[in-house]
Amino acid sequence: MDEIEAWHELYVMLGGSAAVLIGLLFVAVSMHPAFFTMERFGHVRSAAVQALMGYVLVFIISICFLIPAQPRLWLGVELALIGIANIARLLKIASELPGADLSRGPTRLEWGLIFVSAGVSSLVLLAAGIGIAATDMTALIYVVPFVSLWLLINSIWISWELVLRVRDTSP
Repeated sequence: MDEIEAWHELYVMLGGSAAVLIGLLFVAVSMHPAFFTMERFGHVRSAAVQALMGYVLVFIISICFLIPAQPRLWLGVELALIGIANIARLLKIASELPGADLSRGPTRLEWGLIFVSAGVSSLVLLAAGIGIAATDMTALIYVVPFVSLWLLINSIWISWELVLRVRDTSP
């Protein structure tokens, strides 16, 4: 059995979990659509997008691992590109945060934790992807499930915080 194929069941579970959580996040956001569309609460929308992207990243990583007979080189390139794309997206969100009304949604400290967590995850994914593609370091494949689990946990935390802060408030 190939070292990538050995992870099949784990990535089926992670991808399925991420897909279900994407759906639940859509349901939660659709319960208060006005709140997420108001310009002054753009940072709350950004937090919802951050949670969504965490789930989407886990889903995409799972797809990458589930592609049959995929060469390790391509898997590494895909993982590195996912890391780069997420870093670029984080930088875009960070540029929109200054001056945001933080009375609802994540505080500056929580945003800092979100960015550090997502940034470190993206950098580790980038490094693992480069290592998998450029070297014979198959041990780096063992890093990716931890990144995926961390992204899921982080996104669940963001989603939970959003639900608690938005549930009984009106825009």
